Amino acid sequence: MTNIQKGGPARTAKVIVLGCFPPRRCGIATFTQDTVEAIRSVGCDLNVSVIAMDDGSQDIRFEDPVIATLKQHDLGAYVDAAAIINAQKPDCLIIQHEFGIFGGPAGEFLLTLLALVKVPVITIFHTVLERPDYNQLRVMRRLLHRSNRLVVMAQRGADMLRDVYGATFDRIAVIPHGAPTRPQVDPREMRAKLGIEADRMISTFGLLSPNKGIETVIQSMPEVLQQYPSTIYVILGVTHPHLVAREGEAYRQSLEALAEKLGVVGSIRFVNRFVENEELFDYLQASDVYVTPYLNEAQITSGTLSYALALGCHVISTPYWHAQEVFADCPGTLVPPADVGAIRNALLNLFGDGAALEASRDGIYQWAEHTRWPEFGARFSVLIADVSRIRSRISHISERHGPAFPAVSLKAIERMTDNCGIFQHSRFSAPDRNHGYCVDDNARALILVNDLIRSGMMGAEIERLHGIYTGFVLHSFAETSGTFRNFMGYDRTWEAKPSSQDSQGRAFWAYGHAAATEQYAGNKGWAATVLQQCVHRMGEITSPRARAFIILGCAELMQSDSKSDQYAGLMQRFSEELLRQLQQCRSDDWHWLEDTLSYDNGRIPQALLVAGRLSGSGIMVRAALASLEWLCDVQLIDHGFFAPVGAESFGRLRLPPLPNDQQPIEAAAMLDACYQAFLVTRDTKWWRRAKTLFSWFYGQNSHELSLVDPVTGLCHDGLNRSGLNLNAGAESLLAFQMSICTYQAFLEEMDKAPRKDVPGDSRQAAFV
Repeated sequence: MTNIQKGGPARTAKVIVLGCFPPRRCGIATFTQDTVEAIRSVGCDLNVSVIAMDDGSQDIRFEDPVIATLKQHDLGAYVDAAAIINAQKPDCLIIQHEFGIFGGPAGEFLLTLLALVKVPVITIFHTVLERPDYNQLRVMRRLLHRSNRLVVMAQRGADMLRDVYGATFDRIAVIPHGAPTRPQVDPREMRAKLGIEADRMISTFGLLSPNKGIETVIQSMPEVLQQYPSTIYVILGVTHPHLVAREGEAYRQSLEALAEKLGVVGSIRFVNRFVENEELFDYLQASDVYVTPYLNEAQITSGTLSYALALGCHVISTPYWHAQEVFADCPGTLVPPADVGAIRNALLNLFGDGAALEASRDGIYQWAEHTRWPEFGARFSVLIADVSRIRSRISHISERHGPAFPAVSLKAIERMTDNCGIFQHSRFSAPDRNHGYCVDDNARALILVNDLIRSGMMGAEIERLHGIYTGFVLHSFAETSGTFRNFMGYDRTWEAKPSSQDSQGRAFWAYGHAAATEQYAGNKGWAATVLQQCVHRMGEITSPRARAFIILGCAELMQSDSKSDQYAGLMQRFSEELLRQLQQCRSDDWHWLEDTLSYDNGRIPQALLVAGRLSGSGIMVRAALASLEWLCDVQLIDHGFFAPVGAESFGRLRLPPLPNDQQPIEAAAMLDACYQAFLVTRDTKWWRRAKTLFSWFYGQNSHELSLVDPVTGLCHDGLNRSGLNLNAGAESLLAFQMSICTYQAFLEEMDKAPRKDVPGDSRQAAFV
């Protein structure tokens, strides 16, 4: 875990804080304001400004240090806010994260902003859920991945970030909730200041809602008043606005009715308004005992608990997480939730020994020294300095290397794979057995695993997956026909209907790729045997994409010791026929070999580039580059995002593609094609396009939504009209992981010398 020490940043730092801010009235707003003041008070030259969340419920006029507002439910506003942040060029962005203050499912709109900002991020988590729902888990994992440092205010929060969400301790800092600094005073003096005539005072503060358990304190009051009649219980705070919207003031009225029924109305005071900090601190210092009788243990942070302790209040609390952790080494009283008798007895015991209560208050005040805002600011300034040091690295990466990306993660793929093969489809992230398996996906999976073996990534899990996918593609071959079967049901029986030509081509590609993977000697025998048995039938293929797959398979063989005239001839014939189709079909505004665009389009220029490079055909390379250039042009929208041909466009005759129903397979194919274009031309514009393509997975797309969970390697099935297709089938999972492999290969090539920017249009680029 990050070791936070006292001290300030080594140099001037510019910081932007994103969160709620006064005059908005909520706990996060107050915390954000206190955070800004604490950081500024450290004594270092820190330029701190704020982007304030606007939920639309109030007409608020913000003042310094607010430089902009962000409308919670307007997705476009998150794009605008990212542009403002990038223009400011801060050293870091601090995010106050709480469910409910950002728009979209579980606050998903925040991810759009994070996909666009080019700055280190510190995220402060006010809530960490132990049992998140699907959307909460998805958003949290992506938020963790994008954040450079994660701040929680209790050790339990750090443990849950690690155990539930997969964060690593080296990025987590535990900084206790900040609290006020005030001299300790006698509660009786403060009660006199407030005009409260009582010998003893109990208080509770916060937004009222049934889960706060306030009724249990009220129910304890009759017996407390019997022994200590000059006692008052002060309940500060308005009813939670969400509760008011649903049922008005019914909860507060029920508390008032309960007090009347018990005959304690005169000893209960409701302060039904928003209490500013200074007045709140007065009430806390006027209290002999502060009570947090919450009914739910799942509260990782309580600002009111921190405030009460810092002001020297003895606290009676139920054992929610924050309280459990604090009272492990701080004086206090824990009672079971909803236990009226336990609260009553605790109050009577405390009031019965005034000297012990006063000593306890003194000890609590001293213990809380490390939680006060100056200490918070000092610790946080060190964290700012820490992430500020990586700002130059992020700028270097974003300008040269594009978006950050994770290592290959096979967790989601493993979940979709049983001992037969990888399932075709999913329902959300769970395998859908109704659709069984297909050779298309298992061929892709075999190519991915062999690519990982080529890169040196080997181990028991890779070995296991390799055996499963090898077994499936081997079993798919029908010796009697010399072709490959495609669809297999979950009952392990093959469908009788003929397989598509594209599945034949993709299976051939996987066999050629396996035979050429010299790092795994066991591939060669079975792959070469089947290739010899099927190559004649592959020559009958007419589908352009299937031919492209076969060209790629032959190209693999031509670059290994499995090359032969037979494979060279097939590659040459198919590539020349694709080139002829392209030359015959293209026009000034249509550089394609068909009258329509459909799926996996990038594989055709990729295959032509590979074949042209191996055969030395400059004409083929130039035609492929022109076609790929055109594909890039028609799939980029005005603001520079990749918008792949959507399924709605299939069949549209020579019309611009529609972006609806975008699928990961398109991004993966285009990325591979751009990689081949770079290998041929060494023109770095193909690298710039590759960065745009890869960023599509992470939210730089027409919907501004990330499709991936980098922790598990999950990738959703695409973008439809309403947003994410939440399923995550094999094709999408494999497309994402294969894109990571290509991106890594691209990085390695970019680090080689020489490389150059080739001037002019790549349609005219010389063949290298």
